[in-house]
Amino acid sequence: MLLLAHEHDPDPSLRPPPIDPDKREKALELMIASLPAIYRYFEPQRRALARASSPMPQRQAGPKVGRNQPCPCGSGRKYKHCCGANAPTLH
Repeated sequence: MLLLAHEHDPDPSLRPPPIDPDKREKALELMIASLPAIYRYFEPQRRALARASSPMPQRQAGPKVGRNQPCPCGSGRKYKHCCGANAPTLH
């Protein structure tokens, strides 16, 4: 139920109109009552994921390119000034 999703949003334009306390309580009761059905619905997927083997670690496809080596894209520039400039840092 998205009725209560943005109830306390900091942006007033996203907040829904005020909800009657009885209607709010009924909505909460319906959400709580539906949880077992949702759990049962996704149980086959959870069991399949539990049985699946863990993925293999990813390996680098080719040799590692040094920062001062020519870029493998063929531009003729150094890797650090070409494709390596946009590479994320790992530290």
